[in-house]
Amino acid sequence: MKTMFNVFGKKLFGVRYERMGKNVFLAVVLFGGLSSAEYTLPIAPFFLFMISGIFTAGVMWQALCSKDNAEYIKNLVMMPFDRKDFMIGYVSSLALYTLVTKVLLVWTICFAVCKFAPMVIVTAVLFAVCSVIMTSCAFVWKKCFPLFLMWAAAILGLAVFFKNRFTTDQNSLFIMMAVLVVSALISLFLLLKADGYVIYDVVAESDAHRSQLKSHRHLLGWTYLFRYLFNHKNYLLNTVMMWGVSIIIPQIIFNMMNTSGDAAIANYFLFMGFGIVSLNTPLCILVSCDHDLDRGLRCLPGSVKTFFLPYGAFLFFSNMISFTIYLISCQIQLGGVGVLHILCAVILAAFSATGSVLLEWFAPVRSWKIESDLWHHPRKYVVPATTLLVALLFGTVIG
Repeated sequence: MKTMFNVFGKKLFGVRYERMGKNVFLAVVLFGGLSSAEYTLPIAPFFLFMISGIFTAGVMWQALCSKDNAEYIKNLVMMPFDRKDFMIGYVSSLALYTLVTKVLLVWTICFAVCKFAPMVIVTAVLFAVCSVIMTSCAFVWKKCFPLFLMWAAAILGLAVFFKNRFTTDQNSLFIMMAVLVVSALISLFLLLKADGYVIYDVVAESDAHRSQLKSHRHLLGWTYLFRYLFNHKNYLLNTVMMWGVSIIIPQIIFNMMNTSGDAAIANYFLFMGFGIVSLNTPLCILVSCDHDLDRGLRCLPGSVKTFFLPYGAFLFFSNMISFTIYLISCQIQLGGVGVLHILCAVILAAFSATGSVLLEWFAPVRSWKIESDLWHHPRKYVVPATTLLVALLFGTVIG
């Protein structure tokens, strides 16, 4: 198991695990800086638990589905290996990667700006650990995925039930911890029962999809884009989630208006919503996430016309769908949406799409280990942040 862990660990963290040290050092510096600023923000334990559970599960699932890992595993299984050691080494290395490189930084910010009781911190850690084990188990036992989904929903439902008791009743924390420990142990038992070749089967399926895509790259850019998305359902899921955010944001603005009574502030937040809704990472990294496509486009004559123009139009229409849902929700919940807001949405959709395409052409992200690194790369904030600033400028002029 140690050998397999080192094989994957060195790939994810570097030969001497230097990336792990850098992330821990960054977390320490960030915690010290935020703590010394003496800035406090009240965070309910329930939200800390949800962040620790749901965010960790999402990152772990992305890591397990990484195409880059798929190619690496395909080469490894050509040699003799112990299937259980392979499974444990692979899952444990990805779990450590998820906790150290992604979740640790989120915890650092939360713990620096809000003081939690030790029992709350232990429960949050258990949420994260249980999340990575259950997610891995659901990944290798895909035929039972609906059962794991209901299992996770039951745990979240229990957390919702105890939502208002975590700060006043320690018994609720003990019950939550017991449920998490039992769930983690059962998931670990099921994970140990899985065959290491299950991972390889998922790899073979992913590779088949990829081969299908490569064989059709001579077709129009639109064909490639739609084929790629339908073979990567998680990209579509992220888009649907952003549509949900588009519906929720106006409700938040409505609550702020009722609390403060200041329509001007609400107007600024309305325009800020355009920047938030445009944060659709997967659709903006379609070139960066495929090294072969990136190299092919650099060598292909007329790639700007055959691929990047359709890609930009695709992002524009995708942004317009999100902005349209957002404006309809604003009109229903807030009212007052006019022609200028619609014109602003069109301009911002074109601006965001153009910025994403230019970044993918002139500055694609290449220094990533697995796709999760790419999804959480700081570059993803460049276009949404710029769109947000332009939207605020429009808000100032129109307001």
